[in-house]
Amino acid sequence: MCGCPVRRRCRSRSRFFHAPGSQAWESHRILYGYIRYPNGRSIDEALMLMMLAPRSFTREDVVEFHCHGGIMAVQEVLQLCLAQGARLAEPGEFTLRAFLNGRIDLTQAESIADLVGARSPQAAQTALAGVQGKLAQPIRQLRSTCLDILAEVEARIDFEEDLPPLDEANVRSRLGQVLTEVQQILATADQGELLRAGLKVAIVGRPNVGKSSLLNAWSRSDRAIVTDLPGTTRDVVESQLVVGGIPIQVLDTAGIRAATDRVEQIGVERSRKAAQAADLVLLAIDAQAGWTTADQEIYDSVRQRPLIVVLNKSIWSMCRPRFRSSRRSSKPPPPDSKASTHWSRQFWRSPKPDCKPPTSTSPSISAKPPP
Repeated sequence: MCGCPVRRRCRSRSRFFHAPGSQAWESHRILYGYIRYPNGRSIDEALMLMMLAPRSFTREDVVEFHCHGGIMAVQEVLQLCLAQGARLAEPGEFTLRAFLNGRIDLTQAESIADLVGARSPQAAQTALAGVQGKLAQPIRQLRSTCLDILAEVEARIDFEEDLPPLDEANVRSRLGQVLTEVQQILATADQGELLRAGLKVAIVGRPNVGKSSLLNAWSRSDRAIVTDLPGTTRDVVESQLVVGGIPIQVLDTAGIRAATDRVEQIGVERSRKAAQAADLVLLAIDAQAGWTTADQEIYDSVRQRPLIVVLNKSIWSMCRPRFRSSRRSSKPPPPDSKASTHWSRQFWRSPKPDCKPPTSTSPSISAKPPP
C-alpha cells in the first residue's frame, strides 16, 4: 500500500470515494471503500483517512487516500483528485503550512528537510531528534533565562528605590553559563553538517598505482575498470559509500601525468580539480616502484589539502600497520630505490614482525589514519 495525500476541504461525503455499509465518516477514522470515476468505473480498492483541523500535521483539513502501490493506480487517483479541484502541493508546502500555522518551529522544519535527504541511519536519527524538538528545547530554555535576566535588570532600572541592589556577580555567572551552553550547541554544527552533507574523498596518483582497484575494494564492487595498462581511467568515477555513519563520495580519478592524448589531458585536468575540491585526498603510491619524481610533483600539488598517503601493492598490506599522518612532516621520502622501506620506517609504527607477503595479488590499503 502507498499513501497518496491530497489537500482539500473535507465535506460530508466524498464525490469519488464510496465506502460500503454504514461506516462512520469521522476525523481520524479509517474508511474502507473504492475510488471511482463519476461514471461509476472503479479505479482501486483503497482506504481513506480524514484528519480535520487542527488535528493534522498542517493544522488544516487533510484527506489521505491509501491505494495499491504502482504507477497506474496512483496516477489515476491523483488525476481524479486534480479534476475534482485539488492541486499538486509545492515542494515543502506541507511543512511550510505546518510552520506558518504554528505546528512546528523553524528548527523542526529544517530537520524535516534533513530527514528527507538523509543518506545514512545516523543522519536520519539526528534529523529525527530535531523533528522531535530536541534541538529547539535547549534554545527555548536559554531564551527564557536571558529574558529573566533582562527583566531583572530592567526592574532595577525602573524601580531602583523600591528594590534591593542588583547582584551583579549572580548576573555575570548566569550569563556565563548561557554563553557556555550556546558554545556547546554551536560545537555540534560541524558534526551535523558532516552527517548531512558527507565527505568528498578523491583518490589521486600516478597511472597504474591501483587507484581503481582501491575504489573497487572499498566499495566492494566492480565500479571502475581495472587493467594493467596505464591510463585506463580517463574520467572521474564516483561511488557512494557510508563509513562510520558518514556519507562518503569516493572519486576515482585519472592518473596524473604529462599526457599527449587530448582525451587523457582532459581527464588529468579533471583529476587535479577533483583533488582541490575534495574534503580529503588519498594519494596512492606504488610501493613496488618506490617514490618517484612524479609522486613528488603530485604530492606538492595536494599537500595543502587534508591528505592520507596510501602505500599500495605492498608486502606489508596484510599487517595493518598504523599510519602516522603525513601532515606532521612536510618532507616526503627521498626519491631513491629504497624509498619504500625508508618511508615505512618514517611514517609507520608498530609493524608486526611476523608479517608475510599477501597471498593475493589484489591491492589493498596499506596505510590508514590513526584511530
